[in-house]
Amino acid sequence: MQLTDSQLQELHTLTDGTLYDADSGDLMLRLDTVYTRDTLVDFEQNSAKWRERSVPIRGNLGPYPYIVWNKTQAKLFQGRTPFSVIDMGEFRIAFKEHIKKYMPGTRNKGIRNWSERI
Repeated sequence: MQLTDSQLQELHTLTDGTLYDADSGDLMLRLDTVYTRDTLVDFEQNSAKWRERSVPIRGNLGPYPYIVWNKTQAKLFQGRTPFSVIDMGEFRIAFKEHIKKYMPGTRNKGIRNWSERI
């Protein structure tokens, strides 16, 4: 699964190179990043099976909708981490970091300033 060059360039522009660096050609995410065909609705429905989760928050990164949980724990004894999913059209990018980290102008603001609760 791959994103198109134009999608990657748009990610670079939308995040000032913090999510995708067009110069190096690298996603700037940890190794546990997953590309999937599961939809945002699928993730939201499946989150009911997680051991713990915060209230899901929806927003848009440019034209791309996303859903994020501030805190998730899939199974007992796993650490609690944020979890974000960006809908890139044909594929979704899922990763264990908060999308806010990659959004210019929102890194130091509260949740109410950058997205809305479901």
